[in-house]
Amino acid sequence: MDDQSASMTFSAAFNALFLVYTALFSARFFAVVLALTSLDASALAQRVQPGFPRRGMALFLFVAGFGAMLVWTSELLTPLLAGTAPEVLGPYTTLFTHGLDLAVIVPTTVLTGILLLQRKPFGYLLAAPLLVLISLVGVVVIAQAVSQTLAGLIFPIGVYIGMVGTWIVLGAFAVGLTVAFFRHLSEHVHLSD
Repeated sequence: MDDQSASMTFSAAFNALFLVYTALFSARFFAVVLALTSLDASALAQRVQPGFPRRGMALFLFVAGFGAMLVWTSELLTPLLAGTAPEVLGPYTTLFTHGLDLAVIVPTTVLTGILLLQRKPFGYLLAAPLLVLISLVGVVVIAQAVSQTLAGLIFPIGVYIGMVGTWIVLGAFAVGLTVAFFRHLSEHVHLSD
């Protein structure tokens, strides 16, 4: 996936085409993902036991994906429409996390939720690493908040409640769903969930 859209998304100075670069990178990335769907993931899907929380996982992934999209685009759209740089850009030339999340993580979580609802094997295959990733983000956010506070970097209470608190709650739900995911897999093949 060595293409200019990734380079422009992650290393070009922020400009009015940021969301275009991000969309192009995302389209290219998901073309690869869709090609990978031709792999046989049915073995995993056949190990799913009855009672697998497919709908709950899908709903959680939709909330996590669309929530991240809402947070990141809310920081970007107003400055883009005003022709200014977002405040969160600070001294940097681009917003790497925003770009990566909007181009890869958000579409992956939504696509995985859809695939789970459709009982597609690839949905099960993608769900586990996404749940683990979100669990780890929750842990990282706690560590960051503690480290930043100890270093004297104090944020407004709204940031702790809104951003930090939200990621901690999402992380906790992801841990629970990860445990449920693996508890509902068997060593033997099941024909339905």
